[in-house]
Amino acid sequence: MDEAFKHYREVEASPVAGCEPKPEVERMDDHQHELGPRTFLPSCTIVHRCRNTTSCCPKGFECVPKKENGIQIIDRYFMVSNL
Repeated sequence: MDEAFKHYREVEASPVAGCEPKPEVERMDDHQHELGPRTFLPSCTIVHRCRNTTSCCPKGFECVPKKENGIQIIDRYFMVSNL
């Protein structure tokens, strides 16, 4: 029982277990079909997303976007070279 309670406290105290969006790496290569053959620098960016697999929400709650449509437009700048 002590080990289970220790595990419970570890999860509760972890900064990555909170019910909030978490940073994810988005690779620009994954968008070649949309953007065409280009090279991006940096080759990836970081976005914050809600997913059931990245947060530990209390029972009855779910990490979801606050906005109704679930999308927030963000501006990221890249150096782009056409291939």
